[in-house]
Amino acid sequence: MPRHPLKGLTLRSRLLVAVCLVAFVQVAAAFLAVSYVSDELLDQVDERLLAAADADAAGGSGLGEDSGVYRGILTPEGALVTSTTVSDRGEVLPPPAVPPELPTAAGDGPVTVEAQAGQLEWRAIVVDTESGASVVYASPLDGYEWTRNRLIRLVTVTTGAVLVTLGLASWWVARLGIAPINRMTRAAEQIAAGEDLSVRIDSAPPGTEAGELGRALN
Repeated sequence: MPRHPLKGLTLRSRLLVAVCLVAFVQVAAAFLAVSYVSDELLDQVDERLLAAADADAAGGSGLGEDSGVYRGILTPEGALVTSTTVSDRGEVLPPPAVPPELPTAAGDGPVTVEAQAGQLEWRAIVVDTESGASVVYASPLDGYEWTRNRLIRLVTVTTGAVLVTLGLASWWVARLGIAPINRMTRAAEQIAAGEDLSVRIDSAPPGTEAGELGRALN
């Protein structure tokens, strides 16, 4: 019968394995939570962008600076002509930089592109028209990035607090239960070897396993 891999481990080693396992699960759960919420936020941006494009194609979107959706005309030569801008706190945001391959890539849905200036990113989609030109719809990702960064900071602080608490609890358990047993073991080995028969087992908090073991050995 194969031997269980944990049977040969000390209590301290088993405690360390358990703590590492819990810490791994905590970090993995935090990563999955951030990834899931980020995907949901990005899906909301895409849905708003697609809804604005559909409404504009139907002739009734009323796109403007307050709509949060950029609209531009991409000529057959590849030049982007701004039709509707997007403002943030009274400042017009730099338009998205539309690469030549975007019309093909956008066939599967919105994609992320950089702005023509600054570090702003846009979520953009290109819709072809019968005239040969294409209409570019884009939504800025500054709000998405702000929310995502706040979420990452919150999850990081929470996860760090949980790991610190777990580490302190493990240290407390080791100090209360494992360390006294190790001292008892060393004292018992001295007595068994006849080195010092006057040695007595150090007392441990009464009511604990270590305390009962020490009382019995003494």
